[in-house]
This record gives sequence, structure tokens and C-alpha cells, in this order.
Amino acid sequence: IQLRALLLHNVYLAVRGFSGQLDVAFAERVLLAYREALGLRSRFNREIMIGNAAMLAERGELAEARQEFAKIPESELVGDGTDLAVIYYYLAIGETGRAVQRLLEAARRDTWHHGARDGSSLRASMYRMSDFDRLRAHPRFVELVTIPEEENPL
Repeated sequence: IQLRALLLHNVYLAVRGFSGQLDVAFAERVLLAYREALGLRSRFNREIMIGNAAMLAERGELAEARQEFAKIPESELVGDGTDLAVIYYYLAIGETGRAVQRLLEAARRDTWHHGARDGSSLRASMYRMSDFDRLRAHPRFVELVTIPEEENPL
């Protein structure tokens, strides 16, 4: 159930990126999946909470998004395990400066070049994920993500 919410969110972002339009009905479907997932307990709780807050921001519900994000203990938002989700949340909420700041922090971590789980680096993940479409034209994103990935294709 929790993975379904996260996957629906990713599909929503891919559809938005491909079509260039917000699908209001699909966004509501994603939020319903998050509401169902929030009541469960697993290792994905933090990701569910961040994703829910980001999805609220995607719908323009900025006060609610900030309120939900504030429920996450600060101690759970530090470290490389949350970099991608937090950067995306900041983009969704419209705080590009904070997103870039977290991107710069992430670029200094070991996992930036060598992924912790599946062998894929954070940089490579950012390059491929629709979550970061709003940041793609930013000069720091281009310098840290786009150019290195396009110079060293797999």
C-alpha cells in the first residue's frame, strides 16, 4: 500500500512531465493513496510523509504541505537517505533556493557518486527522475547533474 502511493506519485510526475499539464483527478488519486498509506507502519513511513507533503504542494495546498512536512522530526531529514525526497519537497513547495542548497549538500556525500542500495548514484537518480524537472535548467543542476551524466553515459 505504501509503495503503491510512492509509485503513483512517480507516475503522476512522469505524466505531468510528458504532457506538460497537471492532471487534477490523478493528483487526487495520489493523495488518496497517501492518506491510506499514512496509517500504516513500515520502513517507508518517512518517505510517505515527505511524499504526501510534496503532493499537497503540487496541488497548491502550501499551508497543508508545510504543516505535514513539519510533522517529520528534523533528525529524520538529515543524511543521504532523504536527500532526493527533501530536494523534491522543496521544489514542490516553491523553495528552489533550499532545494539547491540541499543539492549542494548531497553532492558532497559519498552516495553522490556511488549509490548505497542498487549501485546507482544519487546524481544518476536525479538525472533520470521526473521529480527534478523544475530544477533542470538551474545552472547548479546542469553543472552537478546534467553535464557529468551526459559526459559519462552508461
